[in-house]
Amino acid sequence: MANELPTDTIQTVPNGAVVWGMQLPIQSQSSLYVSEWEKTASIDDFARIAVGADEAGCFYLGVCDHTAIPDRLVDAMGATWYDTIATLGWLAGITKSPLGTTPSQPWDGWRESRNQPDC
Repeated sequence: MANELPTDTIQTVPNGAVVWGMQLPIQSQSSLYVSEWEKTASIDDFARIAVGADEAGCFYLGVCDHTAIPDRLVDAMGATWYDTIATLGWLAGITKSPLGTTPSQPWDGWRESRNQPDC
């Protein structure tokens, strides 16, 4: 059938569902896309955004996965990038949404492992 997914595809969005997710602001501040307000945002601001998205039904929360920016790229990419693993661990403690690094998508098994209802 033309609409069937290949057998090696992992489906994260239930059939017929419309979901949304987001790469969180503040955590990475590339000069290519950072908003002015992010430059002075606090960890409390970051938490409010993550928890707010989670409570609004966000399907996944993402953070950038760069762990270090070479000196030669700091002018273009900025130097503020929160540690990926530490940030995901911290987010896991304050949210229920699946977490991932962008542009990856979260694994669908989180619902079973966290006893969460389907969307």
